[in-house]
Amino acid sequence: MNFPGITAVPRHRILELVTLRMAIALNGTVHVIDDDPIVRDSLSLLLAFLGYRTRAWPSGDLFLAEQPLGPRDIILVDMIMPGEDGLSVIQTLRDKKLFNPVILMTGDSSHGVADWHSAENFTLLYKPFSKDKLQQAIHMAVTGEP
Repeated sequence: MNFPGITAVPRHRILELVTLRMAIALNGTVHVIDDDPIVRDSLSLLLAFLGYRTRAWPSGDLFLAEQPLGPRDIILVDMIMPGEDGLSVIQTLRDKKLFNPVILMTGDSSHGVADWHSAENFTLLYKPFSKDKLQQAIHMAVTGEP
């Protein structure tokens, strides 16, 4: 259907606008937990560019020791790290009755994490991923909708 004077907006632009709206509505912090400083810093910069407030953590141990979570915060955590890995971080948070949205990043699908993912209510994000996939994962983690 065509409407005079109205042009189509590309899907990726709509997703960017929705993500920016979510960032403003979230009014919390995205905690980026990854032992790789390049990944950690890159994700923090990208999320800041998208309108999110971020805080970077080099390990799950440091994050859990401080536990800086606010009620509207999101956790973006790598699965495989020295010390407390991503699954341990999720389990510790759930044991403490903290149910903030969690996005677990992984490059390996052989750990049976997909099965655990259904039971533990977190969003799974396979590496490598694009900006669009990250935005979709945030949307899914916050709203529960695909």
